[in-house]
Amino acid sequence: MSGVEEQAICVIQFSETVDSKLVECLKHCIEQPKHTVYNAVPDSTRILRSNKHIGSADGPTVTVPDVSGASLKCLRINEKLSNSQPQCFMYVSATSERLLEVADYVDMRKRCYDGTLQVFRKDKLELFEHHDDLDHFFTVSERQWLILHELLSVKVLSDEFALPGVVNVTLAKETSLLKECERRGLISQVFPLHDDSLASLESLWYKRRSLTLDQPLQKIHDYFGETIAMYFAFLNYYTWALIIPASVGVVFYVFEFHKTSFSSLITLAIFNLIWSTAFLKSWERRANGLAYFWGSTDIKILEEPRQAFFGELHKNPITDKIEPDYPKWKRLARLYFVSLPIVILCLLVGVVAMVAYFQFEDYTMAWYNSFEEPGYFQEAVANVPTIVYSVAIIAMNQLYKPLAIQLNEWENHRLQSSFDNHLTVKLVLFWFINTFMLMFYTAFYIQDIALLRRTVLTELIVTQAVDQLQETVLPYLMYKWRKYGMNTDERLQHQIDKEAKKDPYEGTFDDFLELFIQYGYVTLFSCVSPLAALLSIVNNVIEWRTDAVKLCRIHQRPFSKPAAGIGAWQTVFDVMGYLAIINNSALIGLCAYKANLLPNLSQANLLLLFFGLEHLLIVIRVSVSYMIPNAPKWVQIAMARDAYQLKTRLLSIQGSSSPSKKNK
Repeated sequence: MSGVEEQAICVIQFSETVDSKLVECLKHCIEQPKHTVYNAVPDSTRILRSNKHIGSADGPTVTVPDVSGASLKCLRINEKLSNSQPQCFMYVSATSERLLEVADYVDMRKRCYDGTLQVFRKDKLELFEHHDDLDHFFTVSERQWLILHELLSVKVLSDEFALPGVVNVTLAKETSLLKECERRGLISQVFPLHDDSLASLESLWYKRRSLTLDQPLQKIHDYFGETIAMYFAFLNYYTWALIIPASVGVVFYVFEFHKTSFSSLITLAIFNLIWSTAFLKSWERRANGLAYFWGSTDIKILEEPRQAFFGELHKNPITDKIEPDYPKWKRLARLYFVSLPIVILCLLVGVVAMVAYFQFEDYTMAWYNSFEEPGYFQEAVANVPTIVYSVAIIAMNQLYKPLAIQLNEWENHRLQSSFDNHLTVKLVLFWFINTFMLMFYTAFYIQDIALLRRTVLTELIVTQAVDQLQETVLPYLMYKWRKYGMNTDERLQHQIDKEAKKDPYEGTFDDFLELFIQYGYVTLFSCVSPLAALLSIVNNVIEWRTDAVKLCRIHQRPFSKPAAGIGAWQTVFDVMGYLAIINNSALIGLCAYKANLLPNLSQANLLLLFFGLEHLLIVIRVSVSYMIPNAPKWVQIAMARDAYQLKTRLLSIQGSSSPSKKNK
């Protein structure tokens, strides 16, 4: 292997006890082109043959289906990691020819010389940009995604296949050999390696000395793929957008904060609600623009059942494959009669913690009020209960996450998308209620606006400080301890040794969850916490750098995943926007009632006034969402042009083939 092909690789790490027969079986299956089969006979004799010469031996077959042409490249390496037993690795790459064929099969979208994005076809290679330089025709992330697709395409062709070297284990037809070996613990992990372009990305990303908020999104996309690039694009866009409410909030804090006038409260609240609506809509348009530019619009992936999905084996009436089947009523019963009560029980634990906080707060304030002239020390001690409660909230959120994952696994969701959506609902619901429960209680039950302001700022500061401790200090210490430097002159075995010991990257879920909670602080209590946006900017400037270090140095490099946006998080943030309208309208009404800012209105008329204000703001938000297109005009024109160009080419192909038919 040489050149770019040597860099566009991933590593398969086998368990310490795996039999070498299984390793050879998987190696041959990966290396052979389509229609070349591996026959496993009972006496463990291995026979390689093609469909042109079947042979007489009996036994089930395994193949690399769906594509034809050149094979993947495998290099087997036996190495001893640190003080462990010697382990086997498989170093996988692919030729440019094979990657072209896979890209054709999966309908990858690539940019043509006329500027349009079209579905790639190998026989039309000359129409696409960089067709004369195949080493750089695909980005590094695209190469790794195509190789992973090929690895997952190694499937069993017969009804039963006995794994070589594994006792009493047979695989059903259409089973992914790689996934099944992972599920049974025969393969420890599969991960891509970092390559030489990492140094260039780091120099343009987190190693810059400047304090600019801009990030090299195209470089991030080319190296890590659309999913991670979309996260950093959202973080970057969100941080830039926060400058507007942060500036207004500082002005309000300096000149109007202590006056608590009705006009200033309603002005700040309405301004932030308009800002949140404009931000989410403009981001959606920005995301669609990036998705088109990166060729990830209208991605449709046929999902297969999750590896952990279990049930009785039945034939799928659509695909005719033998797949596990689990009754829907059993899943719903587990969800509503077991998972839901456990989640409610966890929320009750949060209520108990809140009650304990108020008792601690009462004791502390009694001590504070015993001083005629409290000093700085007494002021600091007065904030201790809120700080302790904030840390307790973070601890409960972190403890709840593995429980939510276990409940999700136990519910036995068939598809990964369904699993992810249910996990998102569980975590978002718990984190939202557990984080903001105290503030809602303080605002609408105790009705203490001064305490609410102090609580919002203290919890925001403590939450972001603890998050940065987890994401900055701890990763830095790990980085110094492990010394994960990348030198291009290292032996391949040494590089695999280092990266195999890194923790896998768990994805952007936790990062989006943190931003969601932060967005709640900014929008839900905007009229009583004008400095929340400014504090969020400070946090996010540090956040994207620490996230970059985690990706480049602390964790294993993740496989690229196609994405047309931020997925379900767009809806989650949008729901938060509607909750912000309701909450801020209620806060404005509460402030007006407590301060008697509208003395000429009765309590009933005041309630109707702010109820009408809340409905008016919701109507405005919905109207803006419908009136403004989700995609900018240039994207709509470009996509229409792409469709027109495709139609024109199809008509020209049909026209060129019609004379030959007439001659026949």
